[in-house]
Amino acid sequence: MTMTPQGMFFSNMELQTNRSVIRDYYSMSYDDMDDLGDYIHKVKMSAVFRDSYIDSDDLAFFAPKLGSWKKTISLNGKVRGTVDDITGTDMRIQAGNGTLLYGNLSLTGLPDINQTFIDLKADDLRTTWVDAASMVPAIQRISSPDLRQLQYVQFRGNFTGFIRDFVTFGTLQTNLGTLTTDIN
Repeated sequence: MTMTPQGMFFSNMELQTNRSVIRDYYSMSYDDMDDLGDYIHKVKMSAVFRDSYIDSDDLAFFAPKLGSWKKTISLNGKVRGTVDDITGTDMRIQAGNGTLLYGNLSLTGLPDINQTFIDLKADDLRTTWVDAASMVPAIQRISSPDLRQLQYVQFRGNFTGFIRDFVTFGTLQTNLGTLTTDIN
């Protein structure tokens, strides 16, 4: 028995909520309607985001921890895969006043971020202390070194691995100086 994939396809899409707008293209495909019950693992998504923006309050509906961010995230790029194995190419993501990412990103293992393998190729990744502290409040508790002295951070390079076990190489520039890295 040969199964033909089923799905939903939205071209020239403009999805609006009270706080967010998602534009251009989105599709999801699956082998059987029952696959929708295991969306994270079995539904294959494909999207092209163009001039889209998502409010963190809308994301908090799916990921409650993001409710404290209070940020609008601008999004452009191409995404494909399942939730637990997703790849973004030609991504341009901006959040807050000084955080942006240009590059390619692949995540395998979501929704558990601690078990997620990350492969990031950053053409340009920037943030400020204020933005970073609002998105990851735990860094506010780090006193040595005093991260508050870093007014901005800019990274160009690769990050591969898990949140707590990774390899990175590239150039990290801050207001305190520049560091060329190749570390594990």
